[in-house]
Amino acid sequence: MKFYEAKKLKPQNGAMDSVAQLDIMKGMKHILNDEIGSMKATSILLKAFLWDPIFNKPGWKPELFDLPNKEVRQTYEKKFKDLTPFICLFNRLKKNHRIEQVQIIMAKLSVPASVPYLAKTFKPNPDIKDIDEFRQDMTDYLGKGTGFEWTEEVSADKKEVIYKFTRCAYIEILRAYGMEYAASMVCYCDHIIFDNCTPELYFKRDHCKGVGDGYCDHHYKIRKQTDAENDDKRYGDTKKAPYDAMAIIKKWEKNYKENDGQFKW
Repeated sequence: MKFYEAKKLKPQNGAMDSVAQLDIMKGMKHILNDEIGSMKATSILLKAFLWDPIFNKPGWKPELFDLPNKEVRQTYEKKFKDLTPFICLFNRLKKNHRIEQVQIIMAKLSVPASVPYLAKTFKPNPDIKDIDEFRQDMTDYLGKGTGFEWTEEVSADKKEVIYKFTRCAYIEILRAYGMEYAASMVCYCDHIIFDNCTPELYFKRDHCKGVGDGYCDHHYKIRKQTDAENDDKRYGDTKKAPYDAMAIIKKWEKNYKENDGQFKW
């Protein structure tokens, strides 16, 4: 099948509202309860989300990134502010736990921090006929796009699209501030969403900026009845993960199926 670079579509709505911070904290609290105990989980979350961003705020380090112009610099600084509570949580956990354990905890916490936001945009479309219908959803998710840099190639039959992301502010910031496991799991949340919330699409990725690759290659195609539902080739990007990323992905897949098409935090 031949692919052709496609002109990017225009967003049909403004910037999406962020998922409420309280909802994120509730989801993270359930995970932290199991990892460090309920009392400690409550205390550390309140400090990381409410106290530290004011009194122990980590410094913004633009020199860690390739920021070609003022617009991109401002976008990265805004994304850093969004991620500040998570950086604070990471820093607090490091004080009392081994770094390997902290990295795993932050990876697990990335799911309730990322999936609800993705789920607001990417919903089932069983009647999809043209991949541009999905491309429009992706365009609306990416918005103006100054925190991202990518190209899109569409198949001649309009059933497939391949995105190549060479810039992603969230992932680059997480990795720069030491949260390598969390960065990769944020990427793997794509599998949790597209394997469950959009079953009409086949999604695979082999390269992932979250594990240090130079780009992410997202490949989406409209599923056919004969496509294998459990094709492990979809998960080539997880092979470089320094932890069992597939176990986390499959856990949330099971969660979704057992809760009637909803993620239960």
